[in-house]
Amino acid sequence: YPAQGAGNLTAGIVFNTPTTGYMNVTVQFDVRWSNTASKYLRFQYTYDGVNWNNGPQLVAGGGDWWYGPNNGNTRILVNFTGDTNADNNPNFAFRILAEFAPGTNAYEAAASGRSYSTSGTVRYDLVEVRGMVVPEPASLLALGVGVAGLIGLRRRNKR
Repeated sequence: YPAQGAGNLTAGIVFNTPTTGYMNVTVQFDVRWSNTASKYLRFQYTYDGVNWNNGPQLVAGGGDWWYGPNNGNTRILVNFTGDTNADNNPNFAFRILAEFAPGTNAYEAAASGRSYSTSGTVRYDLVEVRGMVVPEPASLLALGVGVAGLIGLRRRNKR
């Protein structure tokens, strides 16, 4: 990781995960900070593989521990459900980067009383990208024909 006070949002991990054929995408993972890793991480995502958007900030509740929201043993979830830019996108990617402490130009160590170090580690586990299969146009046409047929059958039976 970068030296103290240098390289904000430049070091971390990148996942190029095309969502072609899928919609309502979610990203879920576990994260573990060492005592001297940056306490703050930033989830970023891209629709075009070039321009990155800020997502949630991840904050360590301490060092040498797996953390999720509210410092529990729950996984971190980033939900793109309803975000049509993430749906069926061959260029979708996300990354998780070390970030300066809010309002400063310096990294803060994950464990209180410790100092940030370039040798601090952040570990990820069970990284999952999920989504629903995008219905094929032929499937939608068949569904429409089927529904129309049921309506016609119901009208015929009422006579």
